[in-house]
Amino acid sequence: SGNNFGDYLSAPAPAYTFTTLNDPSAYEDNTYPSAISGNTVVGSYSDNKNVAHGFMYNVDTDTFTTLDDPNASKTFAGSGTDANGISDTYIVGDYYDSNGVEHGFIYNLRTGVYTTLDAPNATTQEYEGTEADGISGNTIVGNYVDRSNDEHGFIYNDVTDTYTTLSDPKGAYQTYP
Repeated sequence: SGNNFGDYLSAPAPAYTFTTLNDPSAYEDNTYPSAISGNTVVGSYSDNKNVAHGFMYNVDTDTFTTLDDPNASKTFAGSGTDANGISDTYIVGDYYDSNGVEHGFIYNLRTGVYTTLDAPNATTQEYEGTEADGISGNTIVGNYVDRSNDEHGFIYNDVTDTYTTLSDPKGAYQTYP
């Protein structure tokens, strides 16, 4: 016979514990967590030259590990490596090369090997290219800028080495997964 909202209002609020993450290598606490899998958090921080570095944080051991793609330039503001997603023992993200072109990557935690991801239709113009944003199993999602300066989402299958472009017909020059 009607809703009794008072029952909901009297329920105790759940208790949460919040942890502030500040990578010790970050300049002025510029630490940006992006994703979590189990007890591992990944993200990025900026140093005193505004160069990005990926990080991996272990919740159990309270330790940070820097993740810098070996192909990443660290010579200009905005360059460097960003860690954007994690699934099991794989981390995905992006980096800027010495020409300022953005590339996606997969990092294998077991082998310590970085693999570059470049969507087939991505441009190689400065400050544009491919970005890997998330991962689940063998499937990676991201976005890229094409030669017409339009942005598209993509799905990449790591097992079959295939890209599928995502372009919403209602999107005005942009589709993000």
